[in-house]
Amino acid sequence: MPSLQAGMGGGEGEAAGGRKGGGASGNNDDGTSTTTTTLVSLLRARSERSAREEERVEWVRSQLVGRDAEFETPFGRRALLYADHTATGRSLRYIEDYILKHVLPFYGNTHTEDSYVGSRTTRTAGKAARYIKRCMGAGPGDALLFCGSGATAAARRLQEALGMAPFPPALRLAALPLRPEERWVVFVGPYEHHSNLLSWRRSLADVVEVPAGADGLVDLAALRSALAAPEHADRPMLGAFSACSNVTGVLTDTRAIARILHQHGAFACFDFAARYGPCLALPLLVLGGNCTFLLDLRWLFVRRFH
Repeated sequence: MPSLQAGMGGGEGEAAGGRKGGGASGNNDDGTSTTTTTLVSLLRARSERSAREEERVEWVRSQLVGRDAEFETPFGRRALLYADHTATGRSLRYIEDYILKHVLPFYGNTHTEDSYVGSRTTRTAGKAARYIKRCMGAGPGDALLFCGSGATAAARRLQEALGMAPFPPALRLAALPLRPEERWVVFVGPYEHHSNLLSWRRSLADVVEVPAGADGLVDLAALRSALAAPEHADRPMLGAFSACSNVTGVLTDTRAIARILHQHGAFACFDFAARYGPCLALPLLVLGGNCTFLLDLRWLFVRRFH
């Protein structure tokens, strides 16, 4: 970047000199000098912005708990290199310090207003919920639920709300005589995490796995065909797809899937645990063409956000 600016700096200086001397070099008919000056300014601004961003990233790296940790190996003492961020993130010192100094000393039962700690904890939890909803693009009509044990608990909460949570085998057999229109049909993708697959198989729903297409993603034609199948007519339907494979990293086209599900009267639910959370946007309302596609439900695994 500096060499590019230096190479163009002469042109900028000549343009300035031409203006001072009354020459025409600062006002070329083809606008070359003005364009060069603008380009140099843009490059300089981008370079400075990149430097600031790198400083911020380096500061966050410096806050990683365990950054300088070492452990004993068969080859002697070695520095710890953490490489399992897909499973869970690392704690950050400034966040842990904030919790230690400002949260835990005043921690109490939420929804308790007759004590200082209860009132303060309730306000803190409410503030956190509003912040998370804002980050996710959620509005007044959207609900945010803290479920506890990651994406598995979130999927279980959804199943409980819809009346199809996993039951013991005996109760599941007793539920088999349910009328077809009372049984949910759940469509899942070809690369689901177990948290979004095993519990559905153990639930009272009929699970349909949509295969992968030639591109390795969810086969949209197969999804349309499954949704329109006669055996699924007049039945409550729901699509539960991973927004990203935590094995290969391929990104699911959530817009297209949500559109297809809604066209067939099915709910669109997505597991964002491995996808957008840590590094990309989290749109609840997805704009596409002249339409807005609502993602009915998303669950996140914030342990990966550190």
